Amino acid sequence: MQPRKPIYSTYEQNEDARAAISDFVIRLAEGVDGLQDLHSAGDFAALARECGRYAEQAVAFGYPLFAELAAQVAVAAADEKAERAEESLRELADVAYRIRLAHRGAA
Repeated sequence: MQPRKPIYSTYEQNEDARAAISDFVIRLAEGVDGLQDLHSAGDFAALARECGRYAEQAVAFGYPLFAELAAQVAVAAADEKAERAEESLRELADVAYRIRLAHRGAA
């Protein structure tokens, strides 16, 4: 098994954005857990809404892959496609882990 590569923000060199990026990354683990809980509960409307919000935040903080996957989950959830939402959530959780690896103290 190959080690998973850390994912850095496209804005990591922007000192003015560091605190906001740090806050976003620190909240990722709990946030993804919450998304998985919504999926498990079958609350697809809330899952779609929250994933849409995360997609917007990820774009703002320089994580386009996370944004893309969150948007995929949002679409699957809005269409109530539980299996597709679950697959995308697994990918999203992996990307969140890789983002946290790149961020000191968050993994």
